[in-house]
Amino acid sequence: MEATEIRDRLRNFTGDLDRFRSINPNVIYTPGVAFLAQSAECYWLINEIAIRIQNNVQLRVEGELYHWELRLTDNGFSLVCHDGGANSEDGETKTEYHRFDYDGYTSFPLEEGIDIWQGYNELGDSPSICRANTDSPA
Repeated sequence: MEATEIRDRLRNFTGDLDRFRSINPNVIYTPGVAFLAQSAECYWLINEIAIRIQNNVQLRVEGELYHWELRLTDNGFSLVCHDGGANSEDGETKTEYHRFDYDGYTSFPLEEGIDIWQGYNELGDSPSICRANTDSPA
């Protein structure tokens, strides 16, 4: 699928009760993220985030929202997780929880990268990878 079509179709995912399980059975994701994984052939991205959630207790705090940014680089990509500034007094200073830089080939088709939001449900037992978009968050 072409990058333009992926971008356009991602905008149609706004909320859903359906969920999918990642390789980590405790991490679930929404239909928009599932669409991204299938159309961009990037299940590796969902797996990477799920592994990082499993290995970092800071990414499993009830009621918190985490912002994952995948950005392409000259040699591969950078995947950074932060709080989007939500936990700072000024609302802009970001607390970085995780950074993963990969040097090597990637077939990810969206040149601008992707933003993915992750939360933790009210029961505190299932991290949810809940939104993927190429637009700035509102």
